[in-house]
Amino acid sequence: PDSTDHYDRTEYLPLLQRSLKFGLKTGLLSFCTFLFEVLGYLRIAKGKMPLGVCFIPIWMLVIGGVLDGLICKTQSFIRLLSWMLVLTSMIMATLRIDYGLVELEYQLIVTPIIAVLTFASLALLYIVYGHQVGYYRLTESQLTAGILYSMSAVTAMVLVIVVAQVMPLSRPVEMETRFLVVVMAPLVVCLTGMGAYAVSR
Repeated sequence: PDSTDHYDRTEYLPLLQRSLKFGLKTGLLSFCTFLFEVLGYLRIAKGKMPLGVCFIPIWMLVIGGVLDGLICKTQSFIRLLSWMLVLTSMIMATLRIDYGLVELEYQLIVTPIIAVLTFASLALLYIVYGHQVGYYRLTESQLTAGILYSMSAVTAMVLVIVVAQVMPLSRPVEMETRFLVVVMAPLVVCLTGMGAYAVSR
């Protein structure tokens, strides 16, 4: 056997562990997102499922993120704050829709989400700007992905603000607003997907 085989295994073992960890996180995130989409469809189609039940997969992710940040302390303050903001928004939405707490305005409910998207946009723009001034050294793929992710975050922020202005959806909405929402929603997904493709190629 090769005498350097032991060193090769020792060198690639941390890389394998990180790959498995990333794969498990991605798989769990994809499964929870898919389950949330199914529950959301059932709520819209049947109209009887509480919003809190639809949020079960998201509850698992968000509460897990909060506990990981508080107990394990493996996250930065901004990431922990983002998890807590999302949790706050979900609680307010559940209280408003499931329990009829009309004192909670929709603009107030989406404010934490807008704050999280603002954090993401500023972080991405900071990285892209840091590359321009030479503080970071990004590859062409990483730079392209950063720009696309920044555009996606800003577009998502505008979309959330527009949707919050027209809530509840039972009241009449102008055709221009409907068109804007229909165009921007897939645009966010498209930009995010293109950013993921750019950074992985």
